[in-house]
Amino acid sequence: MINPHGSADLMPLYVSDQNETKRLLEEAKSLPSLLVNSAVAANAVMLGAGYFTPLKGYMNLADTMSIAEDMGWDREAFATCMVRPDVHQRVLDDLEYGRATQLSSTPTVFINGRKVTYWRNTDFIRAVVQEELSRL
Repeated sequence: MINPHGSADLMPLYVSDQNETKRLLEEAKSLPSLLVNSAVAANAVMLGAGYFTPLKGYMNLADTMSIAEDMGWDREAFATCMVRPDVHQRVLDDLEYGRATQLSSTPTVFINGRKVTYWRNTDFIRAVVQEELSRL
């Protein structure tokens, strides 16, 4: 098994105390509802199971910078990229494009603007590429 980043042991975040579980479930009733895709739901489950040890929640900027630094990335270039207006605009544009094309999951594969639904099937991808090439 690969050891968790920053720890030799998993640190699960699930609540085992029944009274605390009941209290949290009651508190959750007052929180707004949020629709998420399967990837987000899976990340929440993995976070709770401790797979993202040593994180105790979703990453903030300090967490992100620390991991980037630990991985040997240029901290200044990484930080600059995260705050550049043109990069921010590209992210916003990509989000809008995703909404406009009704993307529902990642990854989603497009070939020449055509959404490929069976992207895990290499024969299907090959056929789509050949079809698109024939249009050139």
